[in-house]
Amino acid sequence: VLVYLIENRAQCEALGGSARAWMETYWRDDLLAGHYTHVYNRLAQDPGLISRQRALSVDTPATTFTSRTLPDLIYTSRRNRLAERLP
Repeated sequence: VLVYLIENRAQCEALGGSARAWMETYWRDDLLAGHYTHVYNRLAQDPGLISRQRALSVDTPATTFTSRTLPDLIYTSRRNRLAERLP
């Protein structure tokens, strides 16, 4: 990816400009502070709001495998393959 972007400077600059515009629009300090303040105020009023979305629950063997075990297996495999290539 990096080689491609180096070789295609105009596209790289366009991507960078778009990323910067997005950050300046949606990741402004004043907006984020407002969101966090709103959420913390809601949670202070009703701590019961803190819960995992049902669709994201990890309470069965299948969801535990796909959410925890599989990503760990993939990471470990990638790490081991990289370690084999390093001096």
